[in-house]
Amino acid sequence: MKISRKQLLSALSILEEHDTKNKAGAVRMALKKICKDMARDDRDDTADLIDRSAYFATIMWQEEDIKDALREHGIKPTRDKIDKVICGLDTDEMESCEHGWDVINDTISRVLPFHGFIYD
Repeated sequence: MKISRKQLLSALSILEEHDTKNKAGAVRMALKKICKDMARDDRDDTADLIDRSAYFATIMWQEEDIKDALREHGIKPTRDKIDKVICGLDTDEMESCEHGWDVINDTISRVLPFHGFIYD
């Protein structure tokens, strides 16, 4: 996930304006450090917020994945159905790609009938 220096400075500005009790002091310090590091680094004006040295692979699930899974179940994806599935997901269970698909499909089968949705 990349973020520009301009976006970071905007977030920092919002924190400084609204965090009057300094509850987000650590976040503010981290943003300032990232901005300072970016100013010294002349490669580009973006920072990667994911420490890729700690991972060799990551899975980032998107709403499109939920839509695809709903279609595979013969269900027309709607905002309400997508939201119900996302709210019903146990994201801790989605540690592997294949297992993640199992979790999405199981959630569709479990959650949507509970909310009165039937296959289209």
